[in-house]
Amino acid sequence: MKEGFSIVIPLSVAAFLLLPYVSRCLAETVSLSNASSATSQPPQAGAPPKKQNTDEWNGTINFFGKIVDDTGAPVSGVIVEFSVRSWPFYRRHPFGEPKFTYGKVITDKDGNFAVKGKKGDTFTVQSLSKTGYLQIFSRYQSFGVEEANATAEQSPGVFGVARENVALAERLESFRFTVILPANGDPVFLDLEHSRSHVPESEADMKVTFEQGAASGSTRRPFDWKVRFQMVDGAIRVPTEQMHAHGQMHALEYMQNAMIQAPEAGYSRSFTVSASLTDPNWDRMHTMFYVKMKDGKQFGKVYAAVSPRSAGEGALLMIEGMFNPLGSRNLQRRTNPHMKIP
Repeated sequence: MKEGFSIVIPLSVAAFLLLPYVSRCLAETVSLSNASSATSQPPQAGAPPKKQNTDEWNGTINFFGKIVDDTGAPVSGVIVEFSVRSWPFYRRHPFGEPKFTYGKVITDKDGNFAVKGKKGDTFTVQSLSKTGYLQIFSRYQSFGVEEANATAEQSPGVFGVARENVALAERLESFRFTVILPANGDPVFLDLEHSRSHVPESEADMKVTFEQGAASGSTRRPFDWKVRFQMVDGAIRVPTEQMHAHGQMHALEYMQNAMIQAPEAGYSRSFTVSASLTDPNWDRMHTMFYVKMKDGKQFGKVYAAVSPRSAGEGALLMIEGMFNPLGSRNLQRRTNPHMKIP
């Protein structure tokens, strides 16, 4: 029987002979892997969103305003603090957060002021201040781009301040709430006297309900809505011809002494604020009204801001105000009892 034989090839020689084949296989594998990644690989987590054209949300704001006192006379030297909201990328969280730019201007000898060339979607008058005067509105008044640009030098937005009268000023009690109003229409009861919310009806001064209309299919303004304010044991009085568009209220009655003294008559049991799909101020409504509490034995003043949330989530209600516990209709707060006003 013949003996078998074998050829022994050194390992280094074998590697040299196989190198072209291995290199070709590796190149094909890398090529296929790159092609697959280019078509199916998801974007990396945390990658910044594609920048959106900010002009869609941010317009150029030019706002003209005028400050008058409770007699209608212009007031010079009033410090007007304001803010402008703008959106750097996307409008809603989590794709982008709004940016707020703050500033201040002083009214001229005719009570006028102007803020020009600001980029954003909302202009807000934060506060008015001058020694010897009281700010009439609550904390802020906001205007969209169209509202702000509707003002002009010859037709400015009018704001009021009242001369502080130390002789009339009294100790007033304040209240403030931030609550969510349910979308299903369930009422929220507020105890104004003790600044408590979600109390039993038997302990409440005010009842507030939110009503959401049928869905429209729009993401910007998805439904009509309304909010009803009702006094449990009292009544409500709304200033004549009050404007609810972002809180700019310049009816004659509001600009006169009624600002610091609650009206004696003209009250009703309830008051409703509403917005339709076509309302430019759909996403925020401001309002102000007087109240009689405790079976008409106490008078007060209420400022409210309503912001609807997504469909089925109700609305955010921010409400604050004051009342006179002594039973007087006077609503001028004593801020500085030593101040002398000519």
